[in-house]
Amino acid sequence: MRKNKKGISPLIATVLLIGFTIVLAALVMRWGGTLFRETTQTTGCESQGRIACSSQVEISVGSIAYGTAQSVINSLIVNNLAATQDLEAFNVQREFDDGSVENQQANIPLVTGASLNIASVALDFSNPIGSQSLSKIHVSPIFTQTTSDGASCRIVCSEQKITVPATDPRVTIT
Repeated sequence: MRKNKKGISPLIATVLLIGFTIVLAALVMRWGGTLFRETTQTTGCESQGRIACSSQVEISVGSIAYGTAQSVINSLIVNNLAATQDLEAFNVQREFDDGSVENQQANIPLVTGASLNIASVALDFSNPIGSQSLSKIHVSPIFTQTTSDGASCRIVCSEQKITVPATDPRVTIT
């Protein structure tokens, strides 16, 4: 008894394998191209932001007033000394004698040449800390960098971070 079983010919099998390989390669290239493009845009934006941070951003911290009972910051004057770079927020940290750090972001814009009490507008360090005492206050500016191709990224300008010890003459206890 002879059964007539037929499979696909080797030529058709080869054509199908080549076709699947081409489709798979096209999918990988499309995915890789998109990933590469997004990565280069992000990296380019961040590198331009770091350059702008070191050359176009400058802040100073004026007077700081805080209460000793809870280490509450009542007043924190920040000056934007930059000629061209507007700032959109600040990263403010309270550092205590035991080394612990509490971080908050003050989402308040500050145009070039202006000063602002960011504690009264945008900070809420009202939680009691207990027996810890304030050691330092750190202030870092934040801005959005936009590249020529339209990509934008938010830059925390840690290179321009201002650290004010609690013993600094600008710091008063209320």
